[in-house]
Amino acid sequence: MKGASKVFYIIGIITNVILILAWATFIIIPIVGLSNAEFIDQIASQSGQSAEFVKSALTALSTVSGVSIVFSIVVFVLSIIAIKQLNDGKGKKSAHVLLLIGGILSLDLFYILGSAFGLAAAAKDSK
Repeated sequence: MKGASKVFYIIGIITNVILILAWATFIIIPIVGLSNAEFIDQIASQSGQSAEFVKSALTALSTVSGVSIVFSIVVFVLSIIAIKQLNDGKGKKSAHVLLLIGGILSLDLFYILGSAFGLAAAAKDSK
């Protein structure tokens, strides 16, 4: 169980790093777009929306991306803690439970499966 959990956590970490980089891109692009009035006017004319709508959409995208990157970093740190708890072998379950919740909220199957196996391994270690 420990081995399977570690494998899922490592795959989850790899996908999480890729996701963090993607969210960082979605933070940078709107900020650059908001600083360029021509860009906003061009998008507004092509989409048939007002410039204020385009500004608010870019602001919303950067805000959602910022919150998502913070959440991804928290899940990343929890996965490192969960792997350390697996290596410790003392049956600690807290990081696995938190990572299960994080995996469900982020819809990451690797963290969900890793947490399930991690909880089973922790239960076996605590006996």
